[in-house]
Amino acid sequence: MTEDTSWLDIYLSEIPHVVYQVDDWDKTAGAEHRTLVNKGNEAMGYLQFIIDYWGRLPASIVFLHGHRGTWHVEDHVPVLRRLRWGEVPYGNLRFRNGPHNRLRWKCGNETADPAFRKFDCNWVGNWIYPGSLKPRREKLITPMNKDEWIDSVELTEVWDQTFADELGVMPHIIHGPCCAEFIVSRERIEAHPREFYMGLRDWIRDTELDRYRSGRVFEYMWPIMFGEPAVTKPIEECDLLHCSEEDRAAASAPTPASARHYITTTNTKDEARRRATH
Repeated sequence: MTEDTSWLDIYLSEIPHVVYQVDDWDKTAGAEHRTLVNKGNEAMGYLQFIIDYWGRLPASIVFLHGHRGTWHVEDHVPVLRRLRWGEVPYGNLRFRNGPHNRLRWKCGNETADPAFRKFDCNWVGNWIYPGSLKPRREKLITPMNKDEWIDSVELTEVWDQTFADELGVMPHIIHGPCCAEFIVSRERIEAHPREFYMGLRDWIRDTELDRYRSGRVFEYMWPIMFGEPAVTKPIEECDLLHCSEEDRAAASAPTPASARHYITTTNTKDEARRRATH
C-alpha cells in the first residue's frame, strides 16, 4: 500500500521533515531515506532516523505515520501547528479527552490490592501485564483482549533480547496510548547510546515475528525508552498543544519556520520526499 505524504509539503512546509521509505530495497532504489527491511511498522523508520541523524538530532522531534489523519489522530496538520515545540520532553499525540478517544476507552475496575486503583475512562490506551501473568490475572485493572494478551507474552519473551541491558528489570504492568505517534526531545533520545537503537533496529530485522507483531512491541516501549513511567496517562491537551483561541485560529495559517522542529515519518511511496527550511 502507498501513502500520499504531499500534505507535509503543502500544509507544513515551514517545518523541516523527512520521510522514510519502508518498502523493500529493490522497490525504493532512488529513495533518499530508506529502512533496511519492511518490518516493525513505523518502528523501523523511527529507529533508522535516530541512527542516521545521531550527533545532529534537532532539539524537538515528532515521529508520525505517513497519513494526514486517522482514527487516533484525526488531522495532523492543526496538531503539529499547535504543538508546544521545545516544551514537551515526551508526549503521545493522542492527547486526553481528544475527539479520537470517544468510544475507545476502557474503564478500570476496583481491586483488593492497594497497589491498584480505579482509573477513569479517559485513560485511553492498552493495559498489558508482561511476566508472571497467571498470578496477576485475578488482579487485572482491565480485562485483556486477545491482542493485549499476545502483546504481554511477546514482550515478556523479547525483553531480555532487546531492552534488559539498557532499561533493566521488566515492568509487570504497562499502560499507554496506542499507535506510536509522539513528540520527544533530543535529550530524551540521547539518554541512551546510539548502539542501543542500532541493536533494536537489528532485532526487528532479524526477529521471526512478522511486521505487525515486531512493531507492536514498540508501541508500548517508546514512552519507557524515553523516560516516562511504565504506567502513563494520556497527556492533557493543553500540556501538549497551545490552547488559546488565537492559537487555535492560527493552526489554520502558516507558522514561522524553525530549525528546532523536525518531523520524521514513514511511508511506502516509490519515491522519498524531503523538505527542510532553515
